[in-house]
Amino acid sequence: MRVLVREAIDAGAFGFSTSRTIIHRSSDGSPTPSLGAAEAELAAIADGLRDAGAGVLQLISDFDDVDGEWAMLRRVVERSGRPMSLSLLQHEHRPERWKRVLEYIHQAVDDGLNIKGQVGVRPVALVFSFSLSLCPFSGLPSYDALDDLDDDARLRALADPALRDRILAERHDDETLQRRVANFDNLYPMGDPPEYEPRRSRASPRSPGASAVTARGSPTISCLPVACCTGRCTTTRTAISKSCAK
Repeated sequence: MRVLVREAIDAGAFGFSTSRTIIHRSSDGSPTPSLGAAEAELAAIADGLRDAGAGVLQLISDFDDVDGEWAMLRRVVERSGRPMSLSLLQHEHRPERWKRVLEYIHQAVDDGLNIKGQVGVRPVALVFSFSLSLCPFSGLPSYDALDDLDDDARLRALADPALRDRILAERHDDETLQRRVANFDNLYPMGDPPEYEPRRSRASPRSPGASAVTARGSPTISCLPVACCTGRCTTTRTAISKSCAK
């Protein structure tokens, strides 16, 4: 790995970029292999950059363990002797965590390391559809059983009231899916033309689950019929980078 990185930089590569977030997935929904890359692998890449005397490091991380993740990344930067930039995001389930990351960046800069945080100019959003790798019902057994169907056949199957009842009766066991995919309080229909920055004040009336106050207590009740009719729906996490930009 060290030799390959050196050769790449010598051939004109800008540097090395990696993803350490659960959000980035392949077309079949599998996490990218870089998600759990060990420090030894990143250290070898850092050595290649140091050998080349050029190139930058760039990454995104969920920072689920802020202190442990940052300590490892700092060691990699120190080893490489090269600049690093990282995506600085505010996650809806831990809205203050970005401040801790920013504190670490300030400390590193004060110590002479070249590290910068990158902040998006608009919130990060995910587009969900029955024809894409994720929709709000992904991960539920009765919905995942439709994986082998084409788009038209899947929509026809979802028109079956019995199947819809089974899907609506199921709940996500995966906390990440529940928080980031099935968060119906922050789910918006994709309009035509699309509204890429819906206001939070409009979230409830615009959410597919907003009118789903029923005896069953499921916010998915109204979302599934809407999605069946349109074949698509979208979600946006409106606060994901707002505070970071202040």
